[in-house]
Amino acid sequence: MTFSATSVALTANTSGSGLLDDSIRITVTDRPAAGLWSRVTALSGTGLGVASVTWPAPGDGRLRLETALPRLLGAGIYTTVLKVEICTDSQCASQATGSPMNVTVTYTVTGNALPSTQLFWGKGDFNVPHFTSDTQAPTLKLRISVQDLPLAGIYLFRTAPETGLIKGMVFGPPTFSTPTGTAYGEYTVSLKAPAVLGSGIFTDRVSLRACFDDACAREVPGSRFTLDVRIIVSATEGLEYTRRTFTPPIPARGATNVIWSAARQSLYVVSSEFASNGPSIGLDPLVAQVDPLTGTMGANVTLPGENLLLAAASVDGSYLYVASKNKGFVQRFTLPALTPDLNIPLGSFNANEPYLVTDMATLAGQPQTFVAAVAHNNSHGGTRVYDNAVLRADVVAPAQDFEFWRWLVPGSTADTFISQSYGPSNPKFNNLQVLGVDASGIRVNSSMPMAGDLIAGDRPQRAGNRLFLRDGRILDATTGALLGNLPLPDSTYPSAMLVDESHNRILVWMEVSQHGYLISFDLTTFQTLAYLDIGSSNIRGRMTLWGSDGVALADGTQLIILAGTFFSTYRGSPIF
Repeated sequence: MTFSATSVALTANTSGSGLLDDSIRITVTDRPAAGLWSRVTALSGTGLGVASVTWPAPGDGRLRLETALPRLLGAGIYTTVLKVEICTDSQCASQATGSPMNVTVTYTVTGNALPSTQLFWGKGDFNVPHFTSDTQAPTLKLRISVQDLPLAGIYLFRTAPETGLIKGMVFGPPTFSTPTGTAYGEYTVSLKAPAVLGSGIFTDRVSLRACFDDACAREVPGSRFTLDVRIIVSATEGLEYTRRTFTPPIPARGATNVIWSAARQSLYVVSSEFASNGPSIGLDPLVAQVDPLTGTMGANVTLPGENLLLAAASVDGSYLYVASKNKGFVQRFTLPALTPDLNIPLGSFNANEPYLVTDMATLAGQPQTFVAAVAHNNSHGGTRVYDNAVLRADVVAPAQDFEFWRWLVPGSTADTFISQSYGPSNPKFNNLQVLGVDASGIRVNSSMPMAGDLIAGDRPQRAGNRLFLRDGRILDATTGALLGNLPLPDSTYPSAMLVDESHNRILVWMEVSQHGYLISFDLTTFQTLAYLDIGSSNIRGRMTLWGSDGVALADGTQLIILAGTFFSTYRGSPIF
């Protein structure tokens, strides 16, 4: 066996294709009748894709060299030493004279200094609910795909997890396609078990990068990636709370409002529509008593042609007051039978704009009396006190032609309310007022210019001298100055909020990661205490506290009744 040469020099540019070379000729004399076998082995170096021996004619061989794609290497000189064996058997136990022969291939690549490697990270789906009773560690998959993978491969590096939520990261066996320079791999990321964490949102972070060498002196361009992990761990139904539901007899009506009567130990549900243009034909609104311990409906009444909104029960449990969305009156029912008792007209601003209730409340010791803030077309129409259907003389009238509609927050003393008086027209005014009720009616006891802007939407919640707004802001109840913010997660706007002073917490009903949750915060420290998966995609409506450890939510479709230790105690701070 003789070789026409024992070295070859090849040149290519990173913008071009790989090379095919068969310039080295192998001549064999006295070729055995049984034929020959060949084997080519790379002893050192990189730069070649495939090397083999071909036989165009018996005894006339060619050393066929296929270089790697130059873009997989980057500019440089790549030397490969090949051992070429010509054998008389398939195991190469007996070789031809002159075999083996070492051949040196020098491959010069010009152009870009680095390979054209591109790396893509992709996190798998991880929107899976987790509960505080789960003892098994959740896992997620972090996928990696590479285009133009260098022949020498790449090196993956990562930092340690920041919080310890990520317990481990294991890189599984990758798959390669050498001719096309593609590769795929996957990290399996394991997290701490929810039973160890407790309830809440937990996050962690790991930084990753890829390099062409083990010292990471040459980093793959654009390969840096930050893995942010967030899981929501909810309280466990049956362990930390109980859940019951009530759906109105005609589900299309929906459950749009709910209040609690401590005197009757009952929930009262208003089943109506969210639309402001009146009810649909055949879906007459329903007012119903619901037993929170069983979720069953008791006394109920339908109101043909109505579209209901607010409700308030007298403190002694003898009456229920219900306001309309589109008609200027309040209806009163006697309890417990929900017997229609009185229709109380509110009057109108003009022939086309009846006065509608924007907020209402009852007074202790005066079951036949209620307080109402009314409006027409979003303009405040006055704050009034009614005894049965008789209006008391003193009212808080609008301060100008357009004053924004009002809410009523129960004050710190009996028969007082906090309200905002806001008018945008010149002269503009914005005051926090304390309103007092007496035998003559209602009047402004004090008024303080407010530091903040208009508080629109549902009325705030008060705890001491603080007002809690649905968007998470906390204001001074006297001046309106901003005192702080609840640490609400990035999400849609909360649907409702409740202050529960008896348990020193705030409950917020909102959407997190496209799912409805009830979140509790410590009323003193504002620390997030716990999350509860509502199990409903609807987050519209109202909620109320009930009993000693419960809350009920009207989500527009059904009434969700929750109770248990989730609402009175907490499992403890997260453990890492």
